[in-house]
Amino acid sequence: MKICSISPWYDPACASELRASAINKLPGQECRNMIGDITRFPAGQQFNEEVDIWLTRDLRDNPKKLDEVNEILYQADVLHFNQYDWNVTWDSMGLYGTGAPNINWKDFIYGKKVVWHGHGGPWLLDPEKQLKVCREIGAVAVTCSPIDEKVAPGVQWMPNVVGMDRGLLIPMERDWSGTLIGGMASHAGDYKGKVPAEYVFEYVGKAGYPVKFEFISKLSRKEGVLKRKNHHITVDNWIQGFFGLAGLEGLALGHIVIARMDPMARDKWDTMFKYDPVPIIDVKGMDECGRVLRDMCNDRGLAKRIGDRSAQWMTNNYTDKQIAEKWIKFYEGLPTTSKAGSGQKVFVSNFRESSPSPEHKVQEKEADKEAEMVQEVEVVEISNLPLLPDKKVIEKKYTLPEGDPVWQGFDSSGNIPRTLDSLMGNADYNSFELEKLQELFSTQLTFKERGRVLDGGCGIGRNVSLLEKAGFREIVGVDFSKWMCAQFKKNYPKYPIYNIGLEALTNFPPQCFDAAFIMYVFIHIVNDNKLNQVIKALEHSVKNEIVIGQVMDPELKVSTNMCKIREVYDLIKRFDKFSLKHFYKDCYSIKSSDGSATWKVSFLVMERGK
Repeated sequence: MKICSISPWYDPACASELRASAINKLPGQECRNMIGDITRFPAGQQFNEEVDIWLTRDLRDNPKKLDEVNEILYQADVLHFNQYDWNVTWDSMGLYGTGAPNINWKDFIYGKKVVWHGHGGPWLLDPEKQLKVCREIGAVAVTCSPIDEKVAPGVQWMPNVVGMDRGLLIPMERDWSGTLIGGMASHAGDYKGKVPAEYVFEYVGKAGYPVKFEFISKLSRKEGVLKRKNHHITVDNWIQGFFGLAGLEGLALGHIVIARMDPMARDKWDTMFKYDPVPIIDVKGMDECGRVLRDMCNDRGLAKRIGDRSAQWMTNNYTDKQIAEKWIKFYEGLPTTSKAGSGQKVFVSNFRESSPSPEHKVQEKEADKEAEMVQEVEVVEISNLPLLPDKKVIEKKYTLPEGDPVWQGFDSSGNIPRTLDSLMGNADYNSFELEKLQELFSTQLTFKERGRVLDGGCGIGRNVSLLEKAGFREIVGVDFSKWMCAQFKKNYPKYPIYNIGLEALTNFPPQCFDAAFIMYVFIHIVNDNKLNQVIKALEHSVKNEIVIGQVMDPELKVSTNMCKIREVYDLIKRFDKFSLKHFYKDCYSIKSSDGSATWKVSFLVMERGK
């Protein structure tokens, strides 16, 4: 495939150059890069390094270059315009006011795949104006902002290449025990005479925490990255609601990356990288950022693990080759524009007008069919798993074994809690515990598939929001308490709930769950035979991963006032078809209900296969 990347003005964040460079390294792909003028920082430092044609000085100083430009444009299969306003007409001074000859880009677009790539600016000024021209010529509108769809409905988001293979974004060994240094590459407005991140670092520092802020400005990209190599933290921004080049660079450098993520932005990133969510720490403002800084200062081991996880995520998911391949796949799925002079208008199915003409209605019907096909594909991903059994049949088969010890607060049949007030105090996570669990899901836990997940010992549904945010589309609750099941169904009516014990999962079809999340359950199973039955049932019904949240004492043993001590490695040995993939020790601490004891909470990730 031949692609021509055209930035008639300049190349925002060097996105066009980095993408072209990565595509050119793929077999059978060619991407020529044309840029109007040098992309500079405010202080004048040059950003671009690899450019095929400068549309200003090259065309002005060497008129024969215009023939080369025409040849590239004619041969290209894809014309990818970056930050261009279709409605701009150049004056007699020529392109960009430099005296270079004007080019009528629309003469070259017919019969090709055309991309209009916005990097801010025109969307905010008049989005419908830009989209209207895209519709008329059959161009597909793309943006580097995952929330631009709020301003320009129908625009598609694609990630930018960051230049991982240029040898610059390599994390270096740094001291995590001393002062934690953070930086921010965006002004993001002033607050009390400072950028917000600088103010937060200063405020936390005055409270006695060893943190330092360095503002990165007026540097070339290379100079800025080199300065940030000894940093520990990157604050991307709190204004836009998503993270950009600075955040991606921070991840690659092994930083703790903090940003305010709009729910739409988080959803798009999680969809794009659904098997391994991006490890960004999402904060809503300065207070939350301050709390993150304090937590990192108080737990240096956790801080380093998050930094290491950032660099590993980029290596696993965001190499230049991986992102370039996503672009090639995107290009391959694009429509071509109509032939010149035909008078036919090609409307991209993603876009809509408020008062559609008959021609538009035909296009909308075709788009609706496409949308239905997409929806069917999403359903098939879950239905690839065996269907769940009939709820009434399964529940009728199961009765709580006579005399089996159950969680304190229930009667012998697991129906009604004896003391509802005391039970509700333990039925949901407190804010501290929820925050730690969210951190675990966003920075540590990964899942091969995210269709259906088992929430074992689900209670009232306190794990549902965590599992939804992790990307699972169907959450199935299992709990032996009728009262808990009723509360779960009331809180989350769209998800199935079974009033059974985990050992009854042997009555389910084999591998009917992609994964299982079992929180604070095994500590309550004191009968060895019962424990083996539960493990056997999980191995029967779960396809990929079983995540087990355990309360442990400092000697790595399960500990509670309601069951005997059981060594965690004894628990691992009981699995026959699953092996230990990760052991996240001492993620956080909790206190017993009477405050007399403090326990560590750790997580085992068991994966199918020995």
